[in-house]
Amino acid sequence: MLRLMLLHVSQIHFVLLISRQGKVRLTKWYSPYSQKERTKAYYMLDELLIAGELQESSKKTVARLIAAQDSLVEAAKEQASSISNMIAQAAK
Repeated sequence: MLRLMLLHVSQIHFVLLISRQGKVRLTKWYSPYSQKERTKAYYMLDELLIAGELQESSKKTVARLIAAQDSLVEAAKEQASSISNMIAQAAK
């Protein structure tokens, strides 16, 4: 009886080094890719890393936004409890 084993080996397909300003400084492609596929890889990394999702933020700005969000949560909790009280009184 013969068994067929498939081995999936993960490997590095390319390396891109990008400066803080968003400029590509070094590229190394370990697998053959068309120019369209390379452009797609650049675009995906740009959207993920440079478009703002992973950029550093000011600590003051983050603290201000967290405080604003906390106050919104507290207001929502108060509103929910007052609605619950009205429903409980109406049910009596």
